[in-house]
This record gives sequence, C-alpha cells and structure tokens, in this order.
Amino acid sequence: MTRNLANARLVADSIDRVITIEMRPQGVPRGVIGGLYQAVRDAVGDPLTLRAAQLLLRAAANRTVLIATGAGEARLLPKGETDGPIGAATLARILALGLNARPVLMTPTACVEPLAAALRAYGVSAEILTMDGGPDVAAARALSMQWIDTWQPGAMVAIELKGAAPDGKLHYMTGRDCVFDARLDQAFIIARERGIPTVGVGDGGNEVGFGPFPAAVAAAHPNGALIASTVATDELVVAAVSNWGCCGLEAMIAFLLGRPDLIHGDAMGVAGLESCAAAGGVDGIYLVPAPMEDGQPSGIHIALMTIMRHVVENGLKTVQYALDMPAQNEDRG
Repeated sequence: MTRNLANARLVADSIDRVITIEMRPQGVPRGVIGGLYQAVRDAVGDPLTLRAAQLLLRAAANRTVLIATGAGEARLLPKGETDGPIGAATLARILALGLNARPVLMTPTACVEPLAAALRAYGVSAEILTMDGGPDVAAARALSMQWIDTWQPGAMVAIELKGAAPDGKLHYMTGRDCVFDARLDQAFIIARERGIPTVGVGDGGNEVGFGPFPAAVAAAHPNGALIASTVATDELVVAAVSNWGCCGLEAMIAFLLGRPDLIHGDAMGVAGLESCAAAGGVDGIYLVPAPMEDGQPSGIHIALMTIMRHVVENGLKTVQYALDMPAQNEDRG
C-alpha cells in the first residue's frame, strides 16, 4: 500500500507539472500560476490532482455530482469562455464512465449552448441547470439550495467559476466587476455549510476554491487583493488553464482506477474545442470564437494530453530495467 501510494504521488507530481505550464502572452497577468500552486501545495502537502481525485473516488461513485462552470460578459463574452465547458465535459465523462456517477451541470443561462456542445462532443448526456445572471445573491442562493435539495449530490465541482471577492462582487482577472455573471458561487457556500465534499479548479485566484489563500493570490497576481475569491472548497486544483486542471483530474482518476483507456483521445479534444467555439464560446485571452483555451490552440491541448496519457500508462507498468539484468556473457564463476 505504501509503495502504491508513493507511485500515485510520483504520477500526480508529473501531472501537476504538466497542467501548470504557463504560456500566457504579454499583456495579461503572467508569472501567476507557480506562486498560486506552491501556496496550495505547501498547505496541503500532496499533489493537488491526487487529493482531488481521491476525494471524487470516495464521494462521487454511484452518486450525483453537480458540476458548475461558465463565466460571461454581455458585450465581449456573451455566451461565455471556451475555458470551463471543455473541462466540465472532460470531468463529467470520466465520472460517468469510471465511477458510474450521474453528472448534472450548472451554468449561467447565457452559457448553455457552448457547454451543451462540449458535452455532445465528449459523448456525455447530462442535464444542465441554468441560473440567470445579475447581482441578486439572495435569489441565487435560494435556487442553489433548491438544486442541492433536489439532487442530493455526493460531491460538487466548480470549474473556472468566479467566487465572491472581499467586496462581495465577482471580478475578472483585470479587476473589472462581473455584474452580469450568475452567482453560482452561492451553491458552493451552501455545500460547505452542509458538509458536501467540494472541488475547485481555477487558474487565477478569483475562482471558487481559492478562499483559504488570499495572501497567495495577493502576492502572485497584480490585482490579487481586489479579485481574490473568498469561497473555499475541500480540495483545489491550480492549473495554467482551468480546462487543463480537469484534464489532469481525468488522468489521475484514470490512473487510480487502472484505466488509462478512459482518458479522452486527441480527436475528442479537438472536436470539443471546435464545437464549443462554433456554439459561441469565446477564447478568454483573444476574445474570439476560436478552438482555443486561454490563448492556446488545440494542438497544445493534444500535446499536454499525450504527455499525461504516457505518464499514466507508464505509471501502471512494471519493467525489468535493462541495466539490472545480467549480461549474457557475464562470467558467473
């Protein structure tokens, strides 16, 4: 058991490194991910994808899992970003296939079409619950409570989902208010109050999950003191792109199940990004409906998935190291 856990940590360490490779262009906050990741890692000890995957294996098997994503802006992101829906589809798929879980998605009303397109591309059939945008926190809390009461989730996951900052508002990484965004963060506040296991996936510090780390967000991000989320989750996966964080979770769940075949393939990853963009999902850096995630084209998605797939496959193999084998012409005395 000790050896198996040690192996899992090695695999998860590699996956964590892959998903935290920062590739942001100049003009947007850079040099952020390393500091955020290290602060969370120092606090919890083990690799972040390992802890989050273990939680989902414990809490999500044969249960409903509420997965929330979607961030929009009426003028520039009218149907939301491509970062978030792809991650939600990735996670929904492996939870259904690997854990026999029932994924139910939660998203702002305006963001339904790109999310639905991503789910179709990943072969996922799931109900999508919608919440209207706006600053009415009380209404958002009431609707969130109704959903939780109805679905009785075993676990909940927030992906690229903004959480209330110290001023009570949602903020973009630039510091701008998200006055048109839905207050889905309230669902995770309720979940914590009720003891429902939760996971957050984020890439900037303004997302649900970063609540325990305001100092780290302030230190790592130029707008950190303003935008830092106050909403906590039980486990937090920090990634350079939130979609990648979910891909890392997928890889780690596949490893723990001994099922590398569950990791989505290249064609599915490309189709997901293309379908999401065609349905109106916008790249969060360049603000265009293109098959990209936070400025990175689909080829990067394929490359990172290829690496993580090999990390998982090799982590499940045992080989006889050639240098440990006796040479055929060795004098055996």
